[in-house]
Amino acid sequence: MPCEHCPHCKEEARKAAAEAKKNTTTLQPALLPAQEQIPQLNEDQSQIALEITNTWRHKPFHVIDGIAGVGKTYLLVALAKLFRNASLHVEHVSYSALGSPSGTTIHTLIRSPYEVLQKIDVILIDNVNRILKDTMVELSDKLRSVMHNQSPFGGKCVVLAVDFGLCLPFCEDLNRRTSQSSRLFVLDHTDHVNRHFLSTPDNPWSQWVDKVRTSVREVLPDPEGLLTTNLLAADLDSLVNFVYGKLYDTEPSCIGTILGPRKCHVDEINREVMKRLKGPEDEFEAQFDGNIIRSDLDLHTITLKPNTIISLELAHKGLPIGTRLLFIESDRNRFLICRVIDGPHAGDEIEVERVARNIAASPHESHQWVKQFPVTVAFGMSIHSAQGRRFGKVGVYKLSECYEHGMIYSALSRTDSSYRLRVFSEDKLAHVPASDPPIFLSGVNLSENASLESLDYRKLTSTWQVDIIVCTSKVKKKRKKRKGKAVFVSMQRGETI
Repeated sequence: MPCEHCPHCKEEARKAAAEAKKNTTTLQPALLPAQEQIPQLNEDQSQIALEITNTWRHKPFHVIDGIAGVGKTYLLVALAKLFRNASLHVEHVSYSALGSPSGTTIHTLIRSPYEVLQKIDVILIDNVNRILKDTMVELSDKLRSVMHNQSPFGGKCVVLAVDFGLCLPFCEDLNRRTSQSSRLFVLDHTDHVNRHFLSTPDNPWSQWVDKVRTSVREVLPDPEGLLTTNLLAADLDSLVNFVYGKLYDTEPSCIGTILGPRKCHVDEINREVMKRLKGPEDEFEAQFDGNIIRSDLDLHTITLKPNTIISLELAHKGLPIGTRLLFIESDRNRFLICRVIDGPHAGDEIEVERVARNIAASPHESHQWVKQFPVTVAFGMSIHSAQGRRFGKVGVYKLSECYEHGMIYSALSRTDSSYRLRVFSEDKLAHVPASDPPIFLSGVNLSENASLESLDYRKLTSTWQVDIIVCTSKVKKKRKKRKGKAVFVSMQRGETI
């Protein structure tokens, strides 16, 4: 029995009480009732979720890989709820606010104060393939500085959801897109990464999409006969009928979209659909201090009709950039009255300011900016901007003009069934190159009198996806002829030659 006044016994009792309090604090999160209901997971997702939640302290860096449509985002949402039920602070971010349930982007997370970053226990990052390597390095370096820990991301638990078969990330210097892929960041930290793979579902559509993602064939693989005549559209009119319906005086179907490889293709789609819509046209012109700016440029005007699908160019009342709206009518003075199509606010009616103004925060500041057109017509959408989104119906316009790694796979994987997809290609679809892995083709020998311009590039690029054509021969100024060897190089998925 301990002595009542013995200093040694008092010290032992104090240590025992402190240890008991510590053990109680450690076990408390497990004893709390569940705050959020966990969504039902399949076998692969459950196994990955259990492994991450059981090892997040001593194995903090995880990567979840899989093709489009296998449930990577769904799994991240489940992980967020599991960690929150254990009283952990979780941040679920993405490249854009549309892909994040909380509406937080990775750039917003990087700009967060040090005090906020210190409290975060787990960071879930979706659509990592769209994020630049420099952005990932910046986040990792800032967390290292905050936590005074030189491990990746400062030792915090970070879970990445990736699909590197999609398009390369966008950067201002297009020549550096391959070297800026976040895949290289993962490869640089191979020793710390715990890789998890979601298996491809055993159905013909998913298996075919997976083969398109990894194909090295001369043509798109078609083992199950999915590329039938029913999948091919005869022209743009057929695509519009399939995705939006007959239009004219009826409201368009808002569950789908038409994708194009380039901005000019998107403009062509928008013009064609706008011709079909009936109703009065509202033409809005650029303004300055209440006065209209007269101009012949299309960029200075925007024409809308009732039932026009538009998308936000600026965040508005909690709706992120890229949210699709259905234009109803306009108050000619200030507002566009629209109905939300996408996201948790679908069906809500909102008013978008005709000219968005950002006034200076204080009377001492004179800086202000004006956004003339905070919305844009969105019947068509570029393949790059459609990444990370799913649609009920998808039309792909001019598939044969895809010019970059992953564009074909990105376009075809935006829906979950061949019955919801239609493709228009001016060339035969069999000649469209699939998204092939890095290849290096030995060159074509040219005769002394041949020129590099005489090569049939269309025939060569229809067989292999060629990104760069380099002529290794010297140019003779007098004869103005080239001879030697043309080297065809495909630089994809972070590979350099």
